[in-house]
Amino acid sequence: KAIYHGIRELDRPGNLVVSAKAVDQVIILSVTDDGDGFDTKRLESEAPSSKVKLGGVGLKNVDKRIQLYYGESYGLKIESTVGKGTVVRIRIPR
Repeated sequence: KAIYHGIRELDRPGNLVVSAKAVDQVIILSVTDDGDGFDTKRLESEAPSSKVKLGGVGLKNVDKRIQLYYGESYGLKIESTVGKGTVVRIRIPR
């Protein structure tokens, strides 16, 4: 979805970086793009028309599912700046 939403419609080449690292007993998966970015306040809205989707499932739902499975200290963290790109970090236990 980073390709579809983040860099597909750029008028320049876009970059997508996928990385993983282990920090103590946590694995952090990161997906970073240098695309258009978005206002992360859209993620806080409950209105269905404003939900940012990930594979047909809202990012909030993915975050909650990870937390239900692994605990509340795990899940998604999303940082995005309009015009600069987006970073999604997924924390799961090692």
